[in-house]
Amino acid sequence: MSELKQRLEALRLDEPQAKSGRGKWYAIALVVVVLIGSVLAWRSRAAMAVAEVETVTPTVQQPSAAGSGAPILNASGYVVARRKAVVSAKIQGRLSDLRVEEGSRVREGEIIARLEDRDYLAALFAAEDTLVGASDAGAHVRLFCGAGDTTLFLTRFTRERADLTIEQAVHKLTGLAARAMGLTDRGVIAPGLAGDLVVFDPDELHYEPEQLVADLPEGNRRFTRPGGGYRATVVGGEVTQLGGVLTDTRPGRMLHAGGN
Repeated sequence: MSELKQRLEALRLDEPQAKSGRGKWYAIALVVVVLIGSVLAWRSRAAMAVAEVETVTPTVQQPSAAGSGAPILNASGYVVARRKAVVSAKIQGRLSDLRVEEGSRVREGEIIARLEDRDYLAALFAAEDTLVGASDAGAHVRLFCGAGDTTLFLTRFTRERADLTIEQAVHKLTGLAARAMGLTDRGVIAPGLAGDLVVFDPDELHYEPEQLVADLPEGNRRFTRPGGGYRATVVGGEVTQLGGVLTDTRPGRMLHAGGN
């Protein structure tokens, strides 16, 4: 009996248990996550891809104030695939005028900023060989008025900004200019030399804007400028201007280098 029972036991078929479906869904979810991650990574790399950058050499319009001749402008930047440009520049100077805002569109050659030129001009004026007060003698009166440049030099750059002392400024306008032009009988006050003098108080000088007048023959126009506040002008010992009013004296004459 026991032997028969054992044989019947051996003939029994066990019903297989149903496998759980959770493993399959876990695998599918993992594949989806991997695919999404791959797409996001590809888009991120595409957005951050750096486009080819065209480099240019910046133009330096002024030499270094120190006279070294080395460029004083260094520009750098990069362009990304989204067509945005980030540019930076370093220059010796202080920003005085910014003409654009973030996101502004600019044209090639457009001035976007100006730097204060005080340090540069101060060094230029202080240079021993710098001449001040050159003029075209009125050759372009229909385009601009050169009269008053001396007043601008004595007011803005000497009195207000103190780029030079009043003594240095007067020397550049007189003695240094006369020596450079070969005028040996004037430029300084000394016995036996020409009596060319300008009398003024630095605090009384004022630089006025240009004015357009029509007092040339046939009504033609020219630019002029009001007087700058000089007390008197003396040419060859004779007064030609007093208190801003011209006199009838006309002692001026042509000067020649190396002669009187």
